[in-house]
Amino acid sequence: MPTYNPSILISDCYGSAGSITFYHRDGKCRWRSKSTLSFAATPRQCAALSIHRRALAAWRTIPDTEKERWHDIAKNVPSHRPPFGYGCHISGHNLFVSAYHGFVTLGDEHIPQPVEHHPFPVFAAEFVSASIANSSDLRILLRLSMSLEKEPERYALLCKVQLTEAGKGCNPGKMRNFLAEDVPEPVPAGMASEAVATESWTVDVRAVAITIPDYRAFSGICADRYSLHIRYMLIDRHTGYRSQYQKLSTAIDIA
Repeated sequence: MPTYNPSILISDCYGSAGSITFYHRDGKCRWRSKSTLSFAATPRQCAALSIHRRALAAWRTIPDTEKERWHDIAKNVPSHRPPFGYGCHISGHNLFVSAYHGFVTLGDEHIPQPVEHHPFPVFAAEFVSASIANSSDLRILLRLSMSLEKEPERYALLCKVQLTEAGKGCNPGKMRNFLAEDVPEPVPAGMASEAVATESWTVDVRAVAITIPDYRAFSGICADRYSLHIRYMLIDRHTGYRSQYQKLSTAIDIA
């Protein structure tokens, strides 16, 4: 696709304008013709659109003083899309809608309150194993490490997942959300929840799992080996705010 060359007036672009869509790949800004839908929305897409419309309607119901509060809070929130960094913050409207979606993902849909945004703890997820449950479901076990907070349980792990043919890359548009659950005892040796002390900080380590119902239908592939792609992030159960996402990809064998 053509590459966008920065100018003195416009150093970077992202999003859509008219019939053109700007996007980033390999650190470069590129552009293409804007996609248009030629098919009816799926039930999943209709449900997502309905949630988004409810979030927009909720924003219109709150008083202007509260909207100003959201705008003030958003000044300290880094963008999740390029250009990244605190120099390009999001709007109060975007933060409100994001928090609304966060609570929906947690199964607690309601109008969020404007709460100060604080940096998320440092976290990382590692793949541990994949196994079959109920003959058709795929259970993925992860090890979640997080710099210990006073309330580490306030953070839920949201995983956007795609299964592809072995060796194939992911398509972010085909990823689906799965909320991880803490693994009850007993857990594999070395995976039990624990607090690991280091020289400079304390790290909370626990096992979490996500379950993909009917994974063959989910992936559209019938095979014994897959590539697993996950974009994972934290959701604050108190505020609905979501962290920046991280990536995890690995090959998995299914016996």
